Amino acid sequence: MRNSTHVISAWDGDRLIDLLRALDDGATIAFLHYVMVDPKYQGRHIGDELMNRIMKNFTDLLHVKVIPSDPRTITFYERYGFRQYDNYSASSTYFIRAGFFSVTRWALARPFRRLRQWSL
Repeated sequence: MRNSTHVISAWDGDRLIDLLRALDDGATIAFLHYVMVDPKYQGRHIGDELMNRIMKNFTDLLHVKVIPSDPRTITFYERYGFRQYDNYSASSTYFIRAGFFSVTRWALARPFRRLRQWSL
């Protein structure tokens, strides 16, 4: 994660429960590597909270790309305006959202209302 430009995490005490990682070129494009949520915490909208927080700050770049690793996550990304763009490989498809990006590293602290900065 040292080469990531953006990392946001949610914690329940000392337990990491959600992680969002992105990389951008600082000018026009960003790639959202993943949004991972601990299965025990899925369905509590924690991933939504991190996406909302990062997207409020991602306003400078032209677009962001994501390659969903699980077809079941496509609807999650579509809720945030991502649309199918192009085939990346035989097994992957780009999803893209135009018009946002640029953030600092923040960690969501329990009870999911406070933010604390997280340095890499």
